[in-house]
Amino acid sequence: MGLISVEDFRKRSRRTVPPPVFSQFSDVSLRFMARKRRKQGRRKQRGSGWPYVLILVAVVAVAIAYWRSPVDRREEISKAWSGWVDQARKRVVDLTGTTDSLSPPGEPAGRFYSFAGIPRPDGFPHSILVLTNRGYLSGYCEEIKSPVWVSYRVFQLAAAKSMERPGRFLVDERTRTRIAHGDYTHSGYDRGHLAPNYAIGTRYGREAQIESFLMSNIVPQKPKLNRTLWRFLEEREANEYALNFEEVWVLTGPIFDGNGTRLSSGVEIPDAFYKILLDDEGSGQLRVIAFRIDQDVTGTERLSQFLTTVDAIEAETGLDFLSDLEDGLEDEVESLRVDRVW
Repeated sequence: MGLISVEDFRKRSRRTVPPPVFSQFSDVSLRFMARKRRKQGRRKQRGSGWPYVLILVAVVAVAIAYWRSPVDRREEISKAWSGWVDQARKRVVDLTGTTDSLSPPGEPAGRFYSFAGIPRPDGFPHSILVLTNRGYLSGYCEEIKSPVWVSYRVFQLAAAKSMERPGRFLVDERTRTRIAHGDYTHSGYDRGHLAPNYAIGTRYGREAQIESFLMSNIVPQKPKLNRTLWRFLEEREANEYALNFEEVWVLTGPIFDGNGTRLSSGVEIPDAFYKILLDDEGSGQLRVIAFRIDQDVTGTERLSQFLTTVDAIEAETGLDFLSDLEDGLEDEVESLRVDRVW
């Protein structure tokens, strides 16, 4: 037989040697096993929904039992639950800062809602917790179970549309006292807003409106005050002042005379209320108007009867307002008493 070269042998080997059979079967096996694993995975996924269904059923059952309970019992449950989750959800700070989780992006906490600094204690006898909300800040005092100041900014709108009010006022879980809707029931006092539901809701949206119903924004007000003069002033700042001046900054709160009269729930009852409105006209020019309105009004008085100065309000409240202003300008603004309502 003839001899062939090594190169010819290699060429013939490549042509005649069939591909390994095991490699064909291994591909089929791998595809089969992959399909089997996918089917098993789908079966596991279909079965994994049962725990969620059981959880949902349990939640619905608890909710039904809760809403069928008496109102007083529901409020007790709400307070107890608030205590259990307090550490997880607490957003209370002291006077060294504010909770800024709800502040507008890019704005330092507090600056967006409070003009020339947040109010500071200057003779006020208790500590104050500063709470940041959508649309406003609240300075809350645990000892008297009440806010002592609220600040917010109302700006011009082309059209403002009222929103439906929530059915109930809300416990503020950031506070220790956790005053509830029922703590005012049958007291003879309205739940009076400091940051107004209408102005906050129309400027900052539905969630902000709901947060204006937190009890850390509420004070006891007699119906003749809350439903007449106080409401008129709130409407005026939202519909007239914001329109005429483009924006106004507001500081408002209760005034206590020291007699310590309280609701049965422990909330101290104010003797009067203040409201300070500021319009920054630019170039260091500030327009200011201040009101002190008694709790015991008939509702027929003219707002001009209640004009006062920021200095007088500071003396009664033990708070220092506008502390970030240059001293000379602060003195001038705080001593100014206008002759007539804007």
